[in-house]
Amino acid sequence: IERFAATTGRPRRVRRVPASVLAPLGVGARLLTRLVGRETGVDPAFVTQLFSRDFFCDASPADRALGYTRGNLATAIAEAAASV
Repeated sequence: IERFAATTGRPRRVRRVPASVLAPLGVGARLLTRLVGRETGVDPAFVTQLFSRDFFCDASPADRALGYTRGNLATAIAEAAASV
């Protein structure tokens, strides 16, 4: 997120939110959506648990199998920001 912000000329400091804060918020959001009768499409409590872990995906095997090459991340972010 810091890279995107800096590339668009609006640098921001990213702050980490501890899992101990996220978990109750997710449970509260789940209860609130049930009380108002809304469906979010995802379970907020599950999402907060998912994103508070070390969440990553290594696409290297798929890249090799498909013959993809990796480019420069900073260049890709700048191109994406310029296209918007």
